[in-house]
Amino acid sequence: MSLYGALRSGVSSLFANSQRMAMISDNIANVNTVGYKRVDARFSSFVTQSSQRGLYNSGGVVSLTERENAQQGILEPTAFSTDIAITGTGFFVVTDSVTRQNDGSYVSSGDISYTRAGQFRKDSNGNLVNSEGQYLLSWGPETSSDARVSERSFTQTNELSRFEVVNIEQQALDPIHTSRVDLGVNLAAATGVGLTNAFSVESSVVDRQGSIHTLSFTFVKPSLSDTGNPPVANTWLMLAGITDDNPGADPILLDRGDDLIPNPGEGITAFGAYDDLRLLGQVVFDASGRLSSIESTVPSTYYVDTSTTAFPGVAATDPRIAATTGSGQFTLSVDYDADTGTGLTADRVDLVVNLGSVASTTNVDSGRDGLTQYGGGGGGGEQALSTIKYVDQDGRLFSGIDSVSVAAGGVIEGFYSNGETRALYQVPVFTFANPNGLRARSGNLFAETAASGMGIARISGTSGAGTLVGSAVENSATDIATEFSNMIITQRAFSAATRMITTTDEMLQELSNSIR
Repeated sequence: MSLYGALRSGVSSLFANSQRMAMISDNIANVNTVGYKRVDARFSSFVTQSSQRGLYNSGGVVSLTERENAQQGILEPTAFSTDIAITGTGFFVVTDSVTRQNDGSYVSSGDISYTRAGQFRKDSNGNLVNSEGQYLLSWGPETSSDARVSERSFTQTNELSRFEVVNIEQQALDPIHTSRVDLGVNLAAATGVGLTNAFSVESSVVDRQGSIHTLSFTFVKPSLSDTGNPPVANTWLMLAGITDDNPGADPILLDRGDDLIPNPGEGITAFGAYDDLRLLGQVVFDASGRLSSIESTVPSTYYVDTSTTAFPGVAATDPRIAATTGSGQFTLSVDYDADTGTGLTADRVDLVVNLGSVASTTNVDSGRDGLTQYGGGGGGGEQALSTIKYVDQDGRLFSGIDSVSVAAGGVIEGFYSNGETRALYQVPVFTFANPNGLRARSGNLFAETAASGMGIARISGTSGAGTLVGSAVENSATDIATEFSNMIITQRAFSAATRMITTTDEMLQELSNSIR
């Protein structure tokens, strides 16, 4: 009978609209939930066919759940550099459990989920987790043999087992000892001879343990006699030493097991403030002031002051030589703790001192980029005209990470206390052929299904993937005005369904009464 069909239709309407009201309630409840995707009811008619022409069998309505997983929420900037938002298509990939590897990295060992909620914070181990404790996964850096490289490439793969957990605390930079110092100095041509007219340059250097030392270079003009001090034409002696304070220890030396300049007890006059310096050799300039040659030998006829003590000549084969020469450079063997015992070389490092190019007859500009000998007015008082053009060195101190940010392509960059910037991880964006086919989980999480298709990891902003934005979150996709409008419509539809049931019930009552 059609009246019973009308009752069934009314009941189906009550059920469908109560379902929609539940969805509206969830949407409103999650209006402040980061990354929340609203859900709505999709109504579909339910039709039953009559077996006889002229008769109508009512069916009713069926409500289906429609998830708006691809709907974009409004981005809101935050004060947290670890917050990440996606503008456009795609999801983060997260896991609920991780395992620490021998190298200190963390990898997934739990269930994989996808989310748009990018409100990440560090946990006790430095891993980035969201409000549900889900760990953010990313591409890790490829192994680099050069620890000095600040920009690294990443292992871009779709194989989730090769993803790493984004960890901030495990990213400290180990110290790197100084292996190169570049010197650019103009030595005044008219500088007088002797240590009283010496010109010194200092450079900060780092040892293997990351401690800072002061490496001093001193240039002094030698003379050929202790009478009248006739200068050696266009020639300077170059000395070097670690001159910073080292309480409770011997002076730090540049040597290979012995002093380059013999101690006073060996019959050579002490150099006073320069006694901790060691002779590297001599640098010679041509008549144009260009660097002509660098030599590790010093003739025994050279004097360094007005005393009767001659500066010793040092043979190139002497095992005390600490410096070897190359094209425009000295190579030093630096012993930072002054332990010169045989075989105790673990603390020593080779350090190249670049003095610029050597003058060439075919290149008039050569010999001018490092050490030069220009200017000077005459007399020993003009050494002040010697000037430093540049001092540059490599090496770095141990440094912890200060902050992070999200750069182009989803690369997480770390900013360190020593001023360096390093690429740490690359966060991919997972896209699906049908994102609305993902199965919802608690905590703003989604699981891959056959309806959604397999997730594909893509670089942010490429191949249709959304763009990652740092220091921002995606707000809920719920619009209060829309939900209130839907609520009114749903309430009226529900009320109409109840009225339809009441009316049908009265009609059935009338029919029942007509029989009596």
